[in-house]
Formats: sequence, C-alpha cells, structure tokens
Amino acid sequence: MQFGYINSHALPTAIVVGYAAKKAAEVAPGVGENTDIRIVFRDHSEELRADVGDKLYELFLEYKEKAHKLGLDCIEEMHEYIGTVPTQAPNESSKGIPGGSAQTNAMAPQPTVETNIRK
Repeated sequence: MQFGYINSHALPTAIVVGYAAKKAAEVAPGVGENTDIRIVFRDHSEELRADVGDKLYELFLEYKEKAHKLGLDCIEEMHEYIGTVPTQAPNESSKGIPGGSAQTNAMAPQPTVETNIRK
C-alpha cells in the first residue's frame, strides 16, 4: 500500500498509511514486527487506543491477504499471456517495456575526482 501522504489528510488516513509503511519496512534488517504508535498533536501526544490498534491490525491482515491474491492473479495472467503470445519474427524489433531499455539509455561512466587524482 503506497499512498502519498500530506499533512492535510485526516488522522485515520495518516494512521493507515503510516502503519502500512512500517509493515512494508519490516523486510529490512533491524526493523522488528512490533509496532508502537503515538499520535502527536500540536499541544500533546497520546498512545494509539488499543481498540484502534486492534482494528488497524485486522484491516492490515485483510489487505495483506487481498494483495497476495492480486499478486498471484497477476502472475497467473502473465503466465497465460506469455503462453499464448505469438513469437516475434526475427526481423521484427522488440517493443519491450514502455519507456525503453535502461541499457539503451545507459551512458559511459564519467571520470570521478578519484579517477583524475590517480592519473
């Protein structure tokens, strides 16, 4: 769940978006599974209510299950597509992924300061 967040969003949006970002970050080394949420207002801060935290976790599990299923559906559709696509003629150029090839657009590396010093 990658939604843009701006400070004019309502509190529930901020809670969901922040929690989703934290859960996504758990794949990184050093980010644990436990999550503490403290809401910071202009004049005070408070811990997230336990019932809100429970509902947030419940919604996240539902989202995670749906996202996983959607991913599997996309993979299956791609398998079906690739299995039915006619092969490319030898003289036909590839259309590729929209935006072109990253290798085609790659430039030769420019000398760095370190390279110039070693000469």
